[in-house]
Amino acid sequence: MILPLDGDERSGWKPGRPYALSNGSFREIEPAFSPDGRWLAYASDESGKPEVYVRPFAGEGATVQVSTAGGTQPVWSRNGKELVFLQDQRSIVSAAYSAANATFRPDKPRLAAALPGTPLVSPPGPVGHPRTFDLDPNGKRFAVLGPPPAAEMEKRNQIILITNFRAVLRRATGSRN
Repeated sequence: MILPLDGDERSGWKPGRPYALSNGSFREIEPAFSPDGRWLAYASDESGKPEVYVRPFAGEGATVQVSTAGGTQPVWSRNGKELVFLQDQRSIVSAAYSAANATFRPDKPRLAAALPGTPLVSPPGPVGHPRTFDLDPNGKRFAVLGPPPAAEMEKRNQIILITNFRAVLRRATGSRN
């Protein structure tokens, strides 16, 4: 859904009438605006498996499939020259692109980083997954959310119940209140 806003910081924002960005029969998730706001990248299952697509946010132009071997979690580089996404939960892939007028042209995706070990954690959610990686502003490094070590998982198999919390807090802080 799109919620147009009218106004500015000084006068305040007024919501317009919301409208559907897409009414297709496919699952479209994980939207990301390009740095210039002209393009929208997202993941969709319209090919039968999750792939990354780009389409104009507003105006004319065709939808373009960017990924070639599956893709989710698109992230635009801040320099406006690459679209980065996750492939198979084990690889971060990058596709350079050019955009002129209403035409978006991605290059063939290339491996940007292979993730060793266990696939990235992607907790299930009703509308997609939270992003498990991000791109450094200079485009040269990634921050990646991986699974916790097995020892940490074992520690999480317990529940700690604190009764009489206020008394415990008073003892810990030396407070009488």
